[in-house]
Amino acid sequence: MTRTLLPALTALTLFTACAPLIPHQGPTVSIGDASGFTTTVNLRRKDLKPVCSLEHFREGFRYTYMSMWNKRVETILEAKPAPDVTAYYSGKLFHSGPGIKAALNENPRSRDGYTECQEASHQQGKMHGFLYALDDLKSLEEGAPK
Repeated sequence: MTRTLLPALTALTLFTACAPLIPHQGPTVSIGDASGFTTTVNLRRKDLKPVCSLEHFREGFRYTYMSMWNKRVETILEAKPAPDVTAYYSGKLFHSGPGIKAALNENPRSRDGYTECQEASHQQGKMHGFLYALDDLKSLEEGAPK
């Protein structure tokens, strides 16, 4: 038994060592509130390397992601698409508070008290929120009825 088990374990070790590694996911960002559409986005650890304040990164990420998403969904719905497309997109608007749609209307003065670390993290979050939203919107639109 030892003679057959040893080669099997050796082969298993070699195959698992050659298997592609799954990139480790970092923290998550919850987007939206219960009065509208909600989702959780998994962040890639490599996107967080220069970030010194995860809280402020999430804040900037959430703001830009929600705003971009809502603007695109609103644009599609305002174009008065076919009923099946309207049904697909309806209910996919994020709210930043009970019944309040998120929109690009950030007041930069709201961050006057931020330290350099907090502001840099917020800006990094906004940049990544933009990039992640683009990817997720592409996936959303690919799944829409034609």
